[in-house]
Parts: sequence; structure tokens; C-alpha cells
Amino acid sequence: MDSERRCFIRVPFRSEAALKSPEGQFRGTVENLSINGAFFKMTDKIPVGTAVEVEIFLAEPASDISFVIGGTVIRHTPDGLGIGFSGMYLGDFERLRDAIATSIGDKKRVIREFLKFMER
Repeated sequence: MDSERRCFIRVPFRSEAALKSPEGQFRGTVENLSINGAFFKMTDKIPVGTAVEVEIFLAEPASDISFVIGGTVIRHTPDGLGIGFSGMYLGDFERLRDAIATSIGDKKRVIREFLKFMER
């Protein structure tokens, strides 16, 4: 999906992450993030349409500060995967919201986008 068609602000966000899928478990890096999805930089390719679980670490990977989000692989690039989010717990949403709000400096905008996401 090109940036003109995106409904949600996407912010640069670099963090270590783990991805679980029926194909296995993978490590990579989240390169950007929105309420609706993320770009997961990795060399392995998981088929488009595959359900995944992404754990994003907010500090060092050995830390227990992270959040887990369910999603689906929506696209491939030579560098990695586009993941569309499909579900998360409230506490994980709050961490995601705060990570994005910190990047853009507008917590209310992130909440409005989340409400828009929930209306889909």
C-alpha cells in the first residue's frame, strides 16, 4: 500500500522484534509503526495472508518491556514484511499508542486513529 492510501500515520520506529507464525519463529527489526501495522525487516519471507504474532521490544531484547500484537502478513518487499494488525490487548494498545504519540507528539491524534481503526 503506498503512503497516499494510508489512513493512519506511520512513524519511523526502530526496535528489535520477534515474529511467530506457523512457519516458525523469527527475529528482526521493526522499521516503522502505526496503529494499523508495521514494517518488519527480515530476510525470511512468510506468505501473504499468514496470521502472525509480533512482539515488539521497547528496550533491549533481554528486557521484559514489550508488547504483543496479532496481525497478518499483507505484503513483501526485498527488505521484509508489511504486517497489518488485527488484534491486541488494551495494555499492548497503550504501549503502541504511547510509542507513536512520543514520535509525533500528539496523543489525541493517535487515539482518534485508534477509534477509526475500531470502526472498520
